[in-house]
Amino acid sequence: LIVRKSTCWGLCWNSDDDAKVTIEAGAEVRGKIRFEHGGTLRVHQLAKIGPVEGVEPQRFGNAERE
Repeated sequence: LIVRKSTCWGLCWNSDDDAKVTIEAGAEVRGKIRFEHGGTLRVHQLAKIGPVEGVEPQRFGNAERE
């Protein structure tokens, strides 16, 4: 999964905002997750992901309660 900065050519709202990606419970990303221009990666405690480049994943959720 590659997350790139928007390449908007016309009127773009929020084009300077960093990308925000959330991976929910039960999801699995087997390959590398790469952010080319920063952003936010939120990963549920019950999700499985491979290596991450460019950002530090933020875990959320309580696996013991779910």
